[in-house]
Amino acid sequence: APPTVYRALDFLLEQGFIHRLATQNNYVACMHLGARHMGVFLVCKRCKKTVELLGENVRDTLTELADKNQFSLEEALVEV
Repeated sequence: APPTVYRALDFLLEQGFIHRLATQNNYVACMHLGARHMGVFLVCKRCKKTVELLGENVRDTLTELADKNQFSLEEALVEV
């Protein structure tokens, strides 16, 4: 039932319970539930360990840059 799995993942993403890591092609649980935030992740290339940071300063900077260039930041994910 792959369509059911994808619907469930979409729901979890929309609710902020998980984040999708594009570079890893996988999903991770949100470690900051209840905090409206942008996902900022450190990912080890060797062991794939992933650490989620609360990236409010990063979001503020990206929002400021978007505003200066007449863009509206709706959502962003940063992987380092």
